[in-house]
Amino acid sequence: MSCSKCQCEMRIIKAENVIRNGKLYVDHHVKCINPQCADYDKVQIISNEQPVKIEK
Repeated sequence: MSCSKCQCEMRIIKAENVIRNGKLYVDHHVKCINPQCADYDKVQIISNEQPVKIEK
C-alpha cells in the first residue's frame, strides 16, 4: 500500500471488521509515514471485502 501523493509506504493504524449488506469487510485505517507529505496527518480508510457470507 503506498501513498497517493508521495508514493511512500502507508502505516496501518488499526484494522476493524465491518459488516455491510451482509458481507464482511476489513477496514484498514492507514496514514503516510513521510512527515514531509501533504497527507501525513490524514487518516485514510481502505476497505477490503472478505470472501465470507454472513448468515442469520
